[in-house]
Amino acid sequence: MKTYNNLITSLSSKQVFVFGSNPMGINGNPKRRTGGAALWALENAGVKQGEKMDNTVSSSGKAYGITTVKRPGARRSLTKQQIEENIRKFYQYARKNRNKQFMVAYTNIGNIKTLNGYSGFEMGNMFRKASPRIPSNVYFNSNFVNMIK
Repeated sequence: MKTYNNLITSLSSKQVFVFGSNPMGINGNPKRRTGGAALWALENAGVKQGEKMDNTVSSSGKAYGITTVKRPGARRSLTKQQIEENIRKFYQYARKNRNKQFMVAYTNIGNIKTLNGYSGFEMGNMFRKASPRIPSNVYFNSNFVNMIK
């Protein structure tokens, strides 16, 4: 698996920011500074507020939203199996777009919960179970990759 270090602070023209999203088009809350990676996608990767990032690439082409909740704050509103299926859809998209580098924004490790209510261990397991062969153009944070192995 390919990795990157630290947090993503910018994207090259080949890179796509991959984050956990919801199908409602609520991509972070700039006023309250909430929304984690969805807020970063809104402010830095060309995602628009109201743009439905439901297992799809943004209109800017700079972000991909993996649906992990039904709506913001609805922790564990999708099952692990549903999220695994959404990760499979992401992997299929990455395989069709080999000229891009997909930078997965998950950094939670161990039992630290993500905004979707699942721990780093659980999310890593979902990324692993979604496909026996992770596409070679998908990059994970160097800390999070240990949750996948």
